[in-house]
Amino acid sequence: MGKKSRQERPRRDYIYATTKGEVSHLTVHYDPAQDRVTIADADPDTVRLETRYERPSSGKEKVVSSIAAPSMGASFSTFTALKDSFDYLIAIDTNTKKIGDHQLSVCASYLIEQPLKSYVSEVPFVGGPCYAMLDVNEAVNPERLGWHLVIKNHFRAPPNLRIGVIVDCELGEHQGMNSRAVPYYEGHFLPENVSLIYASDASSDSLVNQMIRYCDKLAARAISEISGKIDDLKKAKSRDDNCAAYAYFRPKKANQ
Repeated sequence: MGKKSRQERPRRDYIYATTKGEVSHLTVHYDPAQDRVTIADADPDTVRLETRYERPSSGKEKVVSSIAAPSMGASFSTFTALKDSFDYLIAIDTNTKKIGDHQLSVCASYLIEQPLKSYVSEVPFVGGPCYAMLDVNEAVNPERLGWHLVIKNHFRAPPNLRIGVIVDCELGEHQGMNSRAVPYYEGHFLPENVSLIYASDASSDSLVNQMIRYCDKLAARAISEISGKIDDLKKAKSRDDNCAAYAYFRPKKANQ
């Protein structure tokens, strides 16, 4: 089910869902007063709100964001969908650049410090954990290693608090990762209270897009700051099987 939204390039908001098996029919109920859709018999792990627009050059649709939504009463509002499904948000993005004979990857994050339900509209976010990673294995996506370092080292929330992790890649794998059917990184599965959210950093449509854009800009700037400190990074004691070394760091200007 789709609905237009007002943007420079016309957006459409879709509620997607699949069933666990073959069905002869589906019952879809739309509540215009609440702007919500309920799809009877939908697999709860597959219900999501996606915002898309059509690329002028190819006619193919570009996904702006993809957010898990409740199976009973999924909202067409991005902000409402976030508040329905999550208590806290953190965005994580990794940039990689070749520096001499090495590949330097920098993972940057931004997070909200208060529960989403405490905000009505504007949501402030602040700089979170950052990591520099040296020579990540070519067979491994540095983005996934960045997710893992932040989740492993910094997620200490009680299991009843739902955390949305905003990323800008691997959209096709999100359903499997969010249902804990497949690992998000090298045999590691997402914690039960954590789910991935997709957001494009090429857009500023919503909170999730704005947060991932800030991460991208911070990671790019941090690479420039760290590029002259490769020798120091080599000496870092932190190791992962898929990179030569990694180190936690604080950017000089985390909020810009």
